[in-house]
Amino acid sequence: MTKILKRIEDLMLSDAYTNSSNPKHKEVTDEVSKNFKEGANTKKKYKWVSEKGDHTCETCSSLDGKLVDNKEDFGVIFPVHPNCKCEIIEVWVEEDTQQQDEKEKAKKLTQKDLHKMAQEISDKYNNFISPQGVFFFMQNEGVKHSIYSDTKKVKTIGIGHRIKPDEKNKYKNLIISYDIIKNLLIEDLKSPIQSVKNISKLVDKNFTQNEKDALLSYILNRGSGNWINSEVYKSIKRKDFSNIRNNFLKDTENQDAETKKELTNRRNREYNLFEKGIYPIYEVKIE
Repeated sequence: MTKILKRIEDLMLSDAYTNSSNPKHKEVTDEVSKNFKEGANTKKKYKWVSEKGDHTCETCSSLDGKLVDNKEDFGVIFPVHPNCKCEIIEVWVEEDTQQQDEKEKAKKLTQKDLHKMAQEISDKYNNFISPQGVFFFMQNEGVKHSIYSDTKKVKTIGIGHRIKPDEKNKYKNLIISYDIIKNLLIEDLKSPIQSVKNISKLVDKNFTQNEKDALLSYILNRGSGNWINSEVYKSIKRKDFSNIRNNFLKDTENQDAETKKELTNRRNREYNLFEKGIYPIYEVKIE
């Protein structure tokens, strides 16, 4: 522990700090605040504190103890509901320690957690995408708790979520939680699901579950805006499935060697799921 944090700890354990009637209470409280603010490795955060009673709602319970840079980052309107007894308090944390704690939590995310998340996302869309389909997308993308650059140098986070311009500061230096990862994918699935529904209606074809799951993975990766320009879309629109594998692989053309290899493997997996109903069996990479 740094000297400054040891000094703060000593002050906070003193009677002058804990006893508001102590003549030196204000002086010591001010010194604690000053030391935190001047600490080189400290940063102001906002902490959610729930009552933890028998009647505490699920939302408030899940937020208890959460630390964020800005109050808006809690993702809910405060107070959550009438008679809400939660508080949002300012705290000063040693940044390196806090980051390490978040990284440790990230490492504890298990394959079982991801299967649970896949089921929750599938339920959200009334199983239009199956739990296996969600997990299939996780397998292809991996799970990243912080910002990284994909093969096209696009800033990404979570399960293949492309960072939007207005999200750069929001996720900068942030290690995101289970709930944020899940909610980002739920949001990202809206447009691809509508795209599959549109092409299904256009060609009057009820896709099987594995076909829907494969197409959703393909559209999520390619981008809904690029979907209608793809050879896969054009061939389905023509109701021509005779050369569907090559149409999946069209995306690999004019790519550098590393990207071509990775994308070819992915498109083959998507084709095998679409055509043969094969869901691969391997663990999701968690970082």
